[in-house]
Amino acid sequence: MLSASKVARWFLTKNRADADGCEDSFLTPMQLQKLLYYVQGYFLGCYGRPLFEENINAWKHGPVVTLVYDEYKNFAGGGIRVFEECADGEFEPKELRAMQIVYDKYSRY
Repeated sequence: MLSASKVARWFLTKNRADADGCEDSFLTPMQLQKLLYYVQGYFLGCYGRPLFEENINAWKHGPVVTLVYDEYKNFAGGGIRVFEECADGEFEPKELRAMQIVYDKYSRY
C-alpha cells in the first residue's frame, strides 16, 4: 500500500508538468487534500481497498490527511512550488489509472 505523501508528490509532479511553469496554476494545499480524498474514495470503490494507508480526517474546511497537511502547510493558500519528482514507474497500473482519472476530472477545481 502507498503512502499519502507519495500520492501527493505524484499529483504535484503531474500538476507542475501541466502548469507549464505558471505559478497561478500550481495546486494549493486545500486542492491537494481534496484530490487525496477523491482518489482514496475512487480507489476504494473500484478495488475494495484503500490506495494509501493514512487516515483522512474531517476538518472544518474539508478532508485532511494530517501528514500531508504538515508537509505543505507553509504554502497556506498559495500554490505549492515543490519540484520533487515522482516517476510513474513507482506505481502499479491500476494506481496510476485511478490517480490520473481523479487528477483529470478534479484538479482544475
